Amino acid sequence: MGCPAPGRSFYTDYTVYRSTHIDICSWGGSGIWLDSHPTLRDRQRAMLKKARMARARLRRPTGQMGLTTGKVVTACVQSVAMCSTELWWRGEGEQGMVGGAADLQKVMNLEARVVTGCFRTTNQGALSGEAGLRPAAGQPNSRERRFGARLLAHPQGSEAGRVIGASLAIGRRLEAARGYSGEVEETIQPSAARKLGHEVIVEQRVEANKVAERRRAGLTIFTDRPRSSSGATGYAVVWKNGSKLVGVKNHLCYNQETFDAECAALERALELAARRRTTQEAVTIFTDARAAMGRIVAEAPWPGQKYAVMARKWLATLKEIRPQIRKEIRWCAAHERVEDNEKANEWAKQAAEEPDARGVEWLRYGDRYGALRMPPRRSLANLKRPIAPKKRAEARS
Repeated sequence: MGCPAPGRSFYTDYTVYRSTHIDICSWGGSGIWLDSHPTLRDRQRAMLKKARMARARLRRPTGQMGLTTGKVVTACVQSVAMCSTELWWRGEGEQGMVGGAADLQKVMNLEARVVTGCFRTTNQGALSGEAGLRPAAGQPNSRERRFGARLLAHPQGSEAGRVIGASLAIGRRLEAARGYSGEVEETIQPSAARKLGHEVIVEQRVEANKVAERRRAGLTIFTDRPRSSSGATGYAVVWKNGSKLVGVKNHLCYNQETFDAECAALERALELAARRRTTQEAVTIFTDARAAMGRIVAEAPWPGQKYAVMARKWLATLKEIRPQIRKEIRWCAAHERVEDNEKANEWAKQAAEEPDARGVEWLRYGDRYGALRMPPRRSLANLKRPIAPKKRAEARS
């Protein structure tokens, strides 16, 4: 801060993503001139300084450097050093990025010494490997990819979701980091949550298998979903009609994950239960996917939201048909010689590996005449799939 020469304009000048300067205010006369050019790179240097300060606090009560777990160091130091890296990082060697990865690596080396308690002269590569810390060179790229995946999960109309593909430099970088230009699964703003009278039950393996083998009153459904060696997915929904096992087999193409397939299977099972002409006194659905069990009963804008929205719709329908009906979604272990579960697994494999086999459906009856496009939009879970292998490859390089 300081006083400019008489007649000089007064302004506050900011640089956003290294774009055009924004003139906040200007007028003539005397006063105080605020002239700063804070960039995201400058902010990162400040965060690196804070990370070093955080590392200095990780000491034993006696004041000596202590042996600290890698998770503690990652949470206390690395999270500070890498803060906002996905916003300013443009790749090693790009303009303004020279030395950026090296600065981060110096902090990583300090972290490794905190974890292992070794001397400064110890080989840094071996030290990082012993401490379980990844090299800094590939971490900004990984954070950029994960940041883009989080933005894609924002509901329709969200300003944050429009950043990818925008004219700003960060929008173009995130579009390139995504590595896919096709259509992606969309999410919506969830509605107000309400109780639908269902239970999600996860028991110990032995108890869960005993319950699955036991004959139960009402409608009992088993679901399963495999992934073929070619990358295709599908699901099967199986129940008993008298003494005979019947069900549906659905192929979900190559741009979906097993998580999406299990969510789709649970939603389909609830739909079948809600559309039955005879009113059941209880509906019990068995699955071996715990993640899908938790996802299907919450409408938050995460991967698989479209199935969760429809599942809650069918739960509400069941509640209207018979308010006292008991609705349970139970976990059971796979491959435990439960007849219905084994049949669901067999049919699900056929749905994924043999889409043209007899009885395997690609489109449901209500999706005919173009109501559902094939192949479907790429799921958010499938879009995140390449992130972890790329991160591991960069860590090895």
